[in-house]
Amino acid sequence: MFEAPGVPGDYVLWMSPRDDETKRVTSLELFDVRASKAVPLPDGHGYLLLKDVLPGKYVVRMMTTQGWWGACLSEATVTFPVEAGKITYVGRVDPSLTLKSIMSEAFRTGKTTSSGGQLRLFKENVIPPHFDLAAALPADQALEIARKNKLVTDAKIVTAKTEPSSFIRKDKTDLTGYCQ
Repeated sequence: MFEAPGVPGDYVLWMSPRDDETKRVTSLELFDVRASKAVPLPDGHGYLLLKDVLPGKYVVRMMTTQGWWGACLSEATVTFPVEAGKITYVGRVDPSLTLKSIMSEAFRTGKTTSSGGQLRLFKENVIPPHFDLAAALPADQALEIARKNKLVTDAKIVTAKTEPSSFIRKDKTDLTGYCQ
């Protein structure tokens, strides 16, 4: 579970399980936060998102915006653990610098339109999204909001610090493999 602010334009965080030993993303199943359960935050400046996932270590694989541009975060991202039977609260995500770096890279490379409806993924010069527990609601308040809005019934919440990380794509030159 995490908080996500509403920002101008659409954005999607894509997360997947990651194997700690091999540093490989362990499945092509994507966790698209648009498919999450969400409720507005009390301050009206974002949403509390909850997604049911299997236990393991998860990596923020990529971030896309407006369905046309994205950042492949294989070289610089974050991971966080998910424990069985518990809600893992990673705090508030700040996507603003990632979104700015995606658009800057689109302009720098001249890829300001999408060719044939394909997603333009950038790997160079992109900044990963920042997760911050200190800026988020306290975990017990977030859990209470989730309970009041029937996102969860009876669950224990744990806070999880994100850790700097990377993951290995199928091929170092392949941006479509494990990023899409």
